[in-house]
Amino acid sequence: MSKIRYIIGLCCFLLFSCQPTSHIDKIKKYYEEHRPKGHFEKYKKVIVISELGKCKKCNSQFSLQSAQYLNYNDILFIVTGIGTKVDISPYIDISKEDLIWDIQSQFDNLNIVKACAIIDLSNGKITEVTPENVDNIDIEILK
Repeated sequence: MSKIRYIIGLCCFLLFSCQPTSHIDKIKKYYEEHRPKGHFEKYKKVIVISELGKCKKCNSQFSLQSAQYLNYNDILFIVTGIGTKVDISPYIDISKEDLIWDIQSQFDNLNIVKACAIIDLSNGKITEVTPENVDNIDIEILK
């Protein structure tokens, strides 16, 4: 009987400990590691400026377009990489709580996005930048 309890207990442990971590949970943990005194709850969107992706021109265009939203306090910016594959010039001299510089590309290692993207924290929707949507990305940010 004790062997059965052990097996049932082990199964329950594995079932509950192996729950996948949501993208939003990963982002929140990442944020808390980089801004321990920050307030993640205030953000509605995350804009990821990344060197990943196949369309370098799209990423640079998105980066330049997104910079106009730097003054929005409910948008978190994460700039990954060092700017060799995407134009990050609008962010260079910016130092604020709503902008995380990730020159070691730790955010990319979370495997949440594969290119520049907008992440809606209210519903978990991720819109990655593509040649098809890069011209209409402002609409996605303001939704």
